[in-house]
Amino acid sequence: VLLSFVAMVGLFVWFIHTERTVENIGHEIGTSLAKQKNFGILLILLMLLGFIFTLAEPDLTFLAVQTPFETIEFVVIVAVGVGIMFILGILRILFNIDLRIVLLFVYGIAFMLCLMIENGFGAIPITFDAGGSVTGSVSVPLILSIGIGISSTFRNKKGNETFGLSGIISAGPIIVMAITFIFAKTGPMEGRESLDILGYTLEALKNSAIALSPIVIFYFFYANCIYLRKI
Repeated sequence: VLLSFVAMVGLFVWFIHTERTVENIGHEIGTSLAKQKNFGILLILLMLLGFIFTLAEPDLTFLAVQTPFETIEFVVIVAVGVGIMFILGILRILFNIDLRIVLLFVYGIAFMLCLMIENGFGAIPITFDAGGSVTGSVSVPLILSIGIGISSTFRNKKGNETFGLSGIISAGPIIVMAITFIFAKTGPMEGRESLDILGYTLEALKNSAIALSPIVIFYFFYANCIYLRKI
């Protein structure tokens, strides 16, 4: 009961913080990215942002300890998938591609790759959990607010065109994890360690502080670059 109460209070505080700071940061970054004239740099920044924001997602750490992968290995693999799909999701908005076509394409690839995994009964649940774990309380507000900033600035598009962006991004971890399992040929899916709630809570606080630092550092330098360019 105490743990549930603490979680409720924590989520309430986080949602207030997200609305006042994180979403504003994402919207400001998205607006500036929409004005980026170099298309290559835009794609690199989108990949980098998707990667960094995924590193800050605490759900991934919780899932990683239940897989045969090392935590940093697992998080990096998922972050790469998110970065790639973030690019695809933004390109869909910029070029006005039908959302249904994109979803059928990416999830069609994901399902075909899953059919190629050996020991699929053990690996496939981890693969799809990886896709679900990136739709958490840190990555989603940042990614969606960046998408809104881009779509509302680029050619006067409406912010609601970001609908489906989270669904596209979730396919990224599924695809890269499936590819990893196909080539890694791992054994039975057994967690590396049992979970201790208190120990995990303390570890999660430390990991969250470390994980959020790249976002703060990136925004600090990015915002200063924009400011110096205006002078």
